[in-house]
Amino acid sequence: MGRGYVAVAAAAAAALAAAAVAAPATARSADVSWSVIASGSRPGTAESVSAYLFRSAAPARFSELLAVRDATRLAGVDYSRYAVALVVAPFPTCGWSVRVRGAERSGVRLRVSFIAQPPPTGSLVCEALTRGYAAVRVPRTQIRGLVRALAVRAQ
Repeated sequence: MGRGYVAVAAAAAAALAAAAVAAPATARSADVSWSVIASGSRPGTAESVSAYLFRSAAPARFSELLAVRDATRLAGVDYSRYAVALVVAPFPTCGWSVRVRGAERSGVRLRVSFIAQPPPTGSLVCEALTRGYAAVRVPRTQIRGLVRALAVRAQ
């Protein structure tokens, strides 16, 4: 009967070791706190869905991607405490918007999930290529070691 206890103890030790090895894998994909600081659209094209991770103010880059009021808002962020993740998506007409659903660390990337929200049914929209965007502020402490942002379309 003594050997049975040894076998149980060995199995338990193996299970604990496997759990310890699995723990870092889940730690690589962790939620990041965020808050929306700008959302809008502007006429123009975007080649594809893009994401940017700004660790400092880049006014020239902001003004080419965003409406003036939103570019000003992003330039005013305290970049010593926060970074900004920006998702930009192309749309065939005006009236579309980008809504951020979440942000999480995944390896060396900040995965920002979003949905593309169409204009309300029956609304009149301009027939112009449009670039929709949403910018979120994230604490710098939560993005250490991240290399870039990645936009992920949620379903």
